[in-house]
Amino acid sequence: MLNAKSYEHISAQFQNISQWISEAETVDDPDRAKALYQLAMDQTQALADSVRQGLDVNDLVRALPRPQGRS
Repeated sequence: MLNAKSYEHISAQFQNISQWISEAETVDDPDRAKALYQLAMDQTQALADSVRQGLDVNDLVRALPRPQGRS
C-alpha cells in the first residue's frame, strides 16, 4: 500500500522526469535529447506500474541513471 513516503518518492521522481524533459528541449545534441526523452518515458512507465500495483516505497523501482554525455 502506498504511504506518505511513497508519495514523496513518486513526487521526487516526477520532478526528475520534468527536469529531464526540460533539459531534452534545450540540448544541442539530438542523441542526448533522445536519451533524455527515453529516460523520462521509461521512468514514467516504471512509476505508473508501481503505483498500479500499490507497492510500498521500499519496493518502488529505483531512479534510472542519467544518460552520460554532453549537456
